Amino acid sequence: MNYSPKALAGISEGAKKTRADCRIEIKCANCGKKIIARSPARKYCDECVKTVYNKGGGYPPNIMLREWRVARDGTLERDNHICRICGRKWEIGERQFDVHHIDENGYTNSDEPNNSPDNLITLCRECHLAITRILEADKQSREFREKYKDKKELFDKLLLETDKVKS
Repeated sequence: MNYSPKALAGISEGAKKTRADCRIEIKCANCGKKIIARSPARKYCDECVKTVYNKGGGYPPNIMLREWRVARDGTLERDNHICRICGRKWEIGERQFDVHHIDENGYTNSDEPNNSPDNLITLCRECHLAITRILEADKQSREFREKYKDKKELFDKLLLETDKVKS
């Protein structure tokens, strides 16, 4: 598969080789054409993605994903494929390490993700799952506290009673 120089800008030779090893064949969900993809999440060929996703005039996801791949590969290269939390180094043959959006402004929860290098860090899968769980729990805790802020005295009393029972 050939990519434009713009799509390949900033991608290291090692990352290009690693990517070449991670390709699968899928069928376009729109026209049925067989395409080579890097992820089973890809659903459409380049021709169909423009018609399927661009009805509202937004960016086709494949273009956004190319920009993400450049940012992701740049982050992995900058961090030498080392998890910034536990310090583990990625080994060839392992599942590739994740790149985490520090401000949680990634593709899954934003139309315009923040892919600036200072917002991205390399994490192994275990650390990425752990930090995601912690952030989600914190978000739920903040939502809970906001929802029941008028009942703070009741919760404080219940916590004191719970502490007494444990003692």
